Amino acid sequence: FDPVQPGSQDQRHAVHLDLTYRAGSWSINNSLAYHSGWPGTLERLETARDADGETVSALRPIKLYGARLPNYFRADVRATRRWKRWSAFLEVVNLTNHHNVFGYDYYRVREAGGRIGFTRNEERWFTILPSIGVSWNSGS
Repeated sequence: FDPVQPGSQDQRHAVHLDLTYRAGSWSINNSLAYHSGWPGTLERLETARDADGETVSALRPIKLYGARLPNYFRADVRATRRWKRWSAFLEVVNLTNHHNVFGYDYYRVREAGGRIGFTRNEERWFTILPSIGVSWNSGS
């Protein structure tokens, strides 16, 4: 453990909140999650010569976990109806459709004039995700 170098899941600030309301056979649960961005590794394009003397390019890390990803936020809601042995639910995960980044993909591209460059795209967690379900309890 190195206290100066953060690990991949380091969170400087985090808040989680769950609220549940129950009325008879119904329950509604709301969940909020926020944390500051995880450490991330940015990359740069370097050129070198291969064994044949040809110019090649390679992506290299700038500094392992030397940058921070954007902050993470998610709000979920779930409504559940219970009967004797059955229950049914409707759930929406990431209700606000927040774009939570968990990393970056890098791609080489040929720029104008034939020069090789690169582009970076965000890797994101899923967007808004609704679901429904039923369950049965055998009572054993």
